[in-house]
Amino acid sequence: MKKAIIIMTVLSLSGCEATTLAESLKEDHLDSGETAVLEPAAAPEHETPKYEYYDAYAQLEGEVYTSEMTYDYIQFADKDYIYDYAEDIVVGHVISIDKGSNWNEIAEEYCTPYTLGRFVVLKSFKGDLREGSVYQYGRQGGIVTAQEYYATYEDKGDKFKRMTGTDPDYIGQFPIHSNKIEVGKTYLMYIVSAQGVKDTCAIFGQKCGLRELDELFPEDYANAKVFNNVMEEWENLADVVPEV
Repeated sequence: MKKAIIIMTVLSLSGCEATTLAESLKEDHLDSGETAVLEPAAAPEHETPKYEYYDAYAQLEGEVYTSEMTYDYIQFADKDYIYDYAEDIVVGHVISIDKGSNWNEIAEEYCTPYTLGRFVVLKSFKGDLREGSVYQYGRQGGIVTAQEYYATYEDKGDKFKRMTGTDPDYIGQFPIHSNKIEVGKTYLMYIVSAQGVKDTCAIFGQKCGLRELDELFPEDYANAKVFNNVMEEWENLADVVPEV
């Protein structure tokens, strides 16, 4: 696959607004025509909850051209620095990727692509996000239609087509030093509020701010492990977050 290295401008997202799982029912996914069912099925105590998941990217039909953008993440590899920088630190279970976008709602201008979706807070270690509530997340890097992507350029994509030799249906841009968020996985998330998309939790720090847990629904966080994306190894969650 061809790749183009693109210098990224920082995307800001915004403060978080909660909905309960029940309140999330019957919310239509943008451009999907389908309805999200986010209520956990009734289950006996200690049985893991069940969700119906949605992945907008998995529904795309046509050619997707993926490029990379540069971003400096190294300061967030310091666990004390990223801890202090974050407004909220939670264990979150991702239940949807709703869409990609490259539109800054607040500034009303185009920006580099990002992904929007929803997650449920399983455990909160820092901040005001409520356990058991569903929030919208924003994550740098995403997939948009070619027409949405071309709208950011005065030549409407002519140079892009010449340089890449392709005219795809969709264009994805993701930070080169990052991991893509995946539906159905559970992560340690570092979150800030920012400006760009209303009522959204911004998961920042690239590969340092989104770290997969070894269990989907941990019962004992003191013994849970979290993946270190920089060193590419598992480590104890208790060694990363002092509140565990």
